[in-house]
Amino acid sequence: MRLPRLAAPVLPRSSRAAGDVTERLLTAREAAEILGVATGTLLDWWEAGRIPGFKLGGGKAAPVRFRPSELKAWLEGCRRGPVLDTTPLQAAEGGTG
Repeated sequence: MRLPRLAAPVLPRSSRAAGDVTERLLTAREAAEILGVATGTLLDWWEAGRIPGFKLGGGKAAPVRFRPSELKAWLEGCRRGPVLDTTPLQAAEGGTG
């Protein structure tokens, strides 16, 4: 099955605060676990330009890292269908709503 190429959402400059630089970067294994896919699949998506990430260093074996906030934005960009209101569910679970 071939996945469609999904463009990463572009975050407005106003949301790119200087503090974003210090956000802990996830390893490919950590990011894959969060998304529920195999590490190899995640890296294939990254190499194909389907998911945002960083290659640290210039070597062929240089590690790839992922920013959690960008993964969340990318995942939201993949959403199909309506956004469901979870407010009643949160209230029932003792959330603040």
